[in-house]
Amino acid sequence: SAELEQVEAALRRTRGKKAAAGKLLGLNDRFVFSRRIRRLYERFPELATKYPVVAAAFPTEAEKAKDKCKVNRSESSSAPAGR
Repeated sequence: SAELEQVEAALRRTRGKKAAAGKLLGLNDRFVFSRRIRRLYERFPELATKYPVVAAAFPTEAEKAKDKCKVNRSESSSAPAGR
């Protein structure tokens, strides 16, 4: 996707800063920008492997939930044992 190539390049130039990348692309509303990218990934999930910088900046809800579970597991395993 030509659009994702431009987004990938903008994110690299701005070191992952989504708001700055959106402005480079002429999108002043960060919500429109993220919604647009997420819709592309919903329709074409295989593109996430081709554009890893974009995929990392705009994780899907499933990825967010999986990361949250990882954090919860690591916090519970590092908690001190009860008396």
